[in-house]
Parts: sequence; C-alpha cells; structure tokens
Amino acid sequence: MSLSVTRTTSVKHRSAKGFRPQRAYDYLYDPVHTVSGEADHARSSFKAYASADRLRRVQDFDSMFSSNPRFALQLSAVDPVPPSMDRRWPGAMERHRHAVQALDGVAPGSRSWLRETGCDVNAADRWKFSTRPLIAFDRHPPPDLLLAQLLAQQNAPTGPYHRTVGVQTDYRDSEAQTDPYSPEYVVRPGTAHPELLLLASLTWGGGLPAGRAEVEMIERARAKRLWEAGLPPAEDLEQLERRRAMMEAMETREWAYREGEIQRLQDVRLAALRDLLHQRAQEQTQATAERQDLNFTRHQSHKESKLRQIHADYILSLRKLTAKRANVEGRLERRDVVRDHTDPASQAYAPLTRGGSVPDRVHSRSVGGVSSRFLDTYQGLMELEASLPASVLEPRIQAPGPRASRGFVGRAERREMELTQTHEALRAEKGRVEVIKPLRFLVKKERAAPRRPPTPSVDPPPEGEEEREVAAIVLQKLLRGRSIQYQMFAGKEKNLALIQEVRTTHALLGEEQRTLRTQTALVLGQQSRRDQQSQQARPHTVDIHT
Repeated sequence: MSLSVTRTTSVKHRSAKGFRPQRAYDYLYDPVHTVSGEADHARSSFKAYASADRLRRVQDFDSMFSSNPRFALQLSAVDPVPPSMDRRWPGAMERHRHAVQALDGVAPGSRSWLRETGCDVNAADRWKFSTRPLIAFDRHPPPDLLLAQLLAQQNAPTGPYHRTVGVQTDYRDSEAQTDPYSPEYVVRPGTAHPELLLLASLTWGGGLPAGRAEVEMIERARAKRLWEAGLPPAEDLEQLERRRAMMEAMETREWAYREGEIQRLQDVRLAALRDLLHQRAQEQTQATAERQDLNFTRHQSHKESKLRQIHADYILSLRKLTAKRANVEGRLERRDVVRDHTDPASQAYAPLTRGGSVPDRVHSRSVGGVSSRFLDTYQGLMELEASLPASVLEPRIQAPGPRASRGFVGRAERREMELTQTHEALRAEKGRVEVIKPLRFLVKKERAAPRRPPTPSVDPPPEGEEEREVAAIVLQKLLRGRSIQYQMFAGKEKNLALIQEVRTTHALLGEEQRTLRTQTALVLGQQSRRDQQSQQARPHTVDIHT
C-alpha cells in the first residue's frame, strides 16, 4: 500500500502576475470552497486575519533621511468581515444534518444504517456510533479551562518526544520538497530560555545553512548578552556614571562596527563595478576587432574581385588586338575549305564551344561504336602497353628558352608589374609590426612633496561662554533698537514745525500745478483755432499746364 502526501507551497511574487490562487475570505463566502477539517478552517481564518492586505505602512519621520527603514508595518484594527457573519466551522453542523437526513431516509441515495439482520455495535457497525461531540463555541474558551488543560499536560507522564514513521509515496526523491520542516515549539515554565530560539528568524535560504557572517553575528550577540549581564543596574545611583561610560563605549563600538560594515559593502560594490567596467571594455575591444576584421575581409574580397576583373579585361584586350592585327587592312575574306581541312586548329577539327558545338559529345559518339579487347580488358591494355616502343612511354619535355628582349617594356607588362609591386607593398604593410622604441634622453624628475603651513587651531570656548555671549548680543540688539526709536521720536518732535511747513508747501505747489495745466490747455486751444482761421482765409491757386 502506498500513501500519497501532497504539500502546498507558496509561490513567490505570485501577486505581481495580477491574480491569486484564492481570496482571503473564500472559506467564509465561497460556497464551493471546502476545507478538510476544523484545523484547516482555523488555519485559513488566521491567514485571513494576518493577510498582507490588512498591513498598513506607518511612517517613521525620525529615520526619514537615514539608512534605517522609513516606515513600519502595522496590522489594521478594522475587520472587513461584518459581525453578522458566522465564523464557525460548518462541518459539524453539516455532518449532523446529513446524519439526520440519512436516518429519516430523506437524503437521495441514502440507506438505512440498520441491517435487516440487525446491528452489531461492537463489530462491523462500530464506526456508526463513534463521532466527535457537536459542540459549537461562539467565543473562545475561558481562561480557566485553558489553564486546567495546560496543567493537565504538564502533569501528564513524560514519554518519547518523537517517533519515526516510514511512509511510501508515489513521488520520486527529486520531486520532494527540499525545504526543511520547522515544527512549533513550547517553552516550559520555569526553564531557561534556550539560546537556539534566538535564531528563529533564520530560515532555509535566508541565513541557513549558517556561513561566516551568521557565525560572526551569533558571536556578537553572545558578547552583547554577556555585556548586558555585567552592566550595573539602573537603580544603583552610585554606579550610574560607570553604567553611562560602559553604554557610551558600547555605542562607540557599535558605530565603528557599522561603519566597517558600510565600508565593506562599498568595497564589494566598487569591486563589482570595476569588474563590470573591465568586462564592458573587453566586449567593446572584441567588438571593435571583429568589426575591423570584417571590414578588412570585405575590402580584401573587393580588391581580389577587382584584380580578377582587370586580368579578364587584359586577356580580352589581347584577344581583340590579336584579331585586329590579323587583318590590318580590314578586307573581307571568303572561307577557304582546303585551308580549314589542312589546319588542325581550324573550326572543322576544333570548333568553339561558344559557337554551339560540344567536342566531347562528338568524341563519345565516334568512340561509342568501337570495341576492342585492348581497350576493354586489363590484359589487353597490358599487351598494348608492352607492344608500344619506349620512346612513346617516356615523355620528352624541353624547357623553353629565354624570351628575346624587344628593347622596351610593353604597357600591359608595365601595368602588371605595377600591380604586382602594389600587392607586395600592401602585404608587407599588413605584416609589419610597429616597434615602439624607448626614449633615450627622457629622464624622470622627482618632485619634492609640497610643504604646507601648519593648520591653525583655535581653543574651544569654555562651557557656558557661548550662551552668555548670545544673551548679551540679544540684549545689545534690543537696546540699540530702542535707542534708534528714541532718536527718531526726538528728531520728529524737534522738527515738527518744519514738517508742517513742508506739508503746506506741497499743498500750495499742487494748487499752482493745477492752475498751470489749465492755462496751458487754454493757450493750446487758442493756437489751434488761429491755425484753422488762417487756413480758411488762404486763396485757392490753380495750375494750368499748356
């Protein structure tokens, strides 16, 4: 018999995809949602109560501009489920209702529990009379009941705390869950708090298995607990100064450790940045070299194609010149049949392929009807070779003599020679490696370190001197302001008659200005009327052109 064990694991970052496997309160509202028992119902209720949707960010303004977290997560006190909603597990009531329906024969497909021959309570029908009591708790159990259960558990006889159970599953080892299981724990009252529980925040993949950093953290935590144990109590006034000094020293060490951690992280980031920059430089250099090789290959292929084209043009030009010089006068010649048959290189014996004739096919056609023992069999070929003279089998090759110089170099030869020299120069330039010679007369001069004057220092003022100086400055400002106000008031009282006279003069000046503006407007009006009258009295003149 094999048992199948199914374990549900939460997938990280599932909410970022726009959907969730289930909603928080499906165990209450969804009629299709079903849990396996009361324990799963309680687990779903706890997950809904502590879901991430009820978490709220509370800003911490003291650490707003520091490296510490700027907010804290707090569980909202508002319950989204209305009080009228029943939170109890409906399984017990459903089982009770189905049992009553089965007994009454109301449920479809139900059969009576009692057999025709009777009911055996202690044998096959025992399971029908065993069930859990249908007790519904509207609220949590009272504290006295929980305390009685806890005392009964403590007084119970102790036995083995664990046991080994073998389970055979339908899954392979590679498909099993590799995260270790962390069971719940309870600390007995009166016992010492174990040190292992201080590492409960470490999880598999988040600090476990422990490395060098975790071991250092554990050692620092032990040292800090020892320091706290040796710290004088706060109620002892005689050792209050010693307690303050010890706390200041510990705070200084903590700040130094944090600065060292920050410097270490910065060094790691700087090293990673250097590696990235070096990798990017290598990639850019490799891309540049590949691009240069590609350009060189393209130019080289272009140069070779140009050379082949030039050589083909050169051969074509030679053929044209040869054909042109064969008939300098340009006379039309008739075909001479006798000359064609006497010349083995004529069109009769060796026709050109571009003229539509294929000599190989003609040869195969002429040879196809010949069958000889000397050509078809190996023995006949050996006899034919033995019958031939030695002069036929041994080739006689004579090397051509030196070409007679004509006294000048032709244009085609000169052009070919220039192309050959250019090609050799390009190959030599490509294969040449530039050697950087060291500078013979360059001497490095050592500069002396600049001498800087000593930094001036100022003795700090005594304690309380700065507060007294600030108070004196404030008092001086008040007295100086009051003195200036008094001087202004005394000057105003002293020159009160002059002020009144200036006010009267300004009033008179305003009246005179208004009178002057009125006179100016009157004079301008009289002048405009006089101009109009003079323009009307002027005689009209007529020009007559003959």
